[in-house]
Amino acid sequence: SSSSSSSSSEEEDLPPSLLRAVTLEMSQSGLANIERACRGPQLVASGGAQEVRFDLAALEEACELSLEVCKADFEACLICPDPWDDVAEPALLECGPGSRIRRTARLRFEVARGDEGAACAATVQAHVVSFEAELVLMDAGGNPLAMPELSGSGSCDGPSA
Repeated sequence: SSSSSSSSSEEEDLPPSLLRAVTLEMSQSGLANIERACRGPQLVASGGAQEVRFDLAALEEACELSLEVCKADFEACLICPDPWDDVAEPALLECGPGSRIRRTARLRFEVARGDEGAACAATVQAHVVSFEAELVLMDAGGNPLAMPELSGSGSCDGPSA
């Protein structure tokens, strides 16, 4: 597992509430939010490699965070049904080299404005600028695997409302 990050030197000038929101998203909890952004089954990879990348850019009264989570070459994955589906059971799927789960997101964090246009320093808004998800499942022989059908499961088209 590896991670990398880069950031602008302007971070020190950002309001503390904005920095708190951005650093929360860069934590394990924040990454879990990205994992859950796909409506439908959640995949838990076993083995292989995981890479996490962050890029933080300070803008005037805002920050833009780009992140990527990639899990690759895992031996198995547990496919958990959509959290809103109380019928389907988790399924274990044996996988092989070439399997990968990749999710990228670009988020903009900004200090909220009050009715008079004044900044509300304690209130931060987050906007999803872009989101992409890719899932490739391969068997031990390098052949593509189909995602098992789970009753009531959705798709990984991006953030759900």
